[in-house]
Formats: sequence, C-alpha cells, structure tokens
Amino acid sequence: MFVARSTKANAGDMATMRVVAQFLGADRALGWGRASPDPCDGSWLGITCDASGYVVYIIANNSGLTGHLPWETRNLSMLAAIYLNNNSLSGDVPPLGPNLMEISLSYNRFMSISPEFFKDLHGNQFTGPIPNLASNIEMEYIDLSKNALTGDVPQSLMQLHHLRVLNLSDNSLCGQLPKFIKKYDCKD
Repeated sequence: MFVARSTKANAGDMATMRVVAQFLGADRALGWGRASPDPCDGSWLGITCDASGYVVYIIANNSGLTGHLPWETRNLSMLAAIYLNNNSLSGDVPPLGPNLMEISLSYNRFMSISPEFFKDLHGNQFTGPIPNLASNIEMEYIDLSKNALTGDVPQSLMQLHHLRVLNLSDNSLCGQLPKFIKKYDCKD
C-alpha cells in the first residue's frame, strides 16, 4: 500500500531525502523541505511513501531541477521508481538501490553512468540490446544476468580494461562474444 499523505517518514529516508533535495535543487525548485522536513507528510510534491514511511516513488519530471543525483539516493532502500525526465540534471548516474524497478532520466545532461550502477542488475526485466558501456572504463563488475536482453554482445566491452566479472547469462543474446585477452600470472 502506498500513501502520499499523513505518513511519518523513516528517519533514514528523511535524512537521505534532505540530501537528495539539496543536490537535485528540488529544495529550491519544488520547495522540498520548506514546509516540513518529512518527505512523507504530503508536503513534498512528487514523493510517495509506503505505509511504513519509506520513500517508494520520486516523480519530478519537468521541474526545473539543475543539480545532480547524489550517491546517497541508494540509501532509499525501498525506492521502486524514479522519474526525473526533462530537467537539467548533470554528472554521473549513481547506483540507485536494491528495489528499483523503474528509472526514467531522459532529457537531462547526465555525462555518464557510474560503474557501480551496473554492479548488480540481474533478475530484472531489461529488454533490448546492451548499451555501449565504453565510457565507463573503470568498471570491474557487470551483472546483467536473468533479464530479457537481446542482440549482440557489444565489442565495446573489450574497452573495459578493469573488467573482472561479466555475467550476461539467461538473456537472449546472440552473435560472437568479444575476445577478452588478459594475461594472468599463475603460482603453484
């Protein structure tokens, strides 16, 4: 059950949302935190909480947001959906929490996706091809298993020189795998 009003926020989510509001610029653009520090009391436009006081939806499309999405967002442990389309957000897209099922960040100015974002995205319902991840050259771990990804495994994965783990199992991928060549020293 999700409620938008009259729920007292979990203390951790309340503290996290104050940080999120500041970094997104929603404290200025939407007045988040101005009337009340509690994001679940109904005064924070676009925030929906569950009956236990956890933030589950953040919807702030077309809101004049000009900051960036902070890493602290991943502390919203019950966040299921975030919609921040048509703003002027920039920087990296950080990892966003274990229960996130919907994310829509189109028409912003994000520069890259944090390598940590892809660390554990298995068991979702992602469809379509694997995106070009070459701009995230520091990535060491990618788990996109148990989704519905299709198409070829992109050759751009070979540009991820720090990549140690790549799990693409249980998808509908086709074509040849990139040739990952790495020299390992073995000791007896």
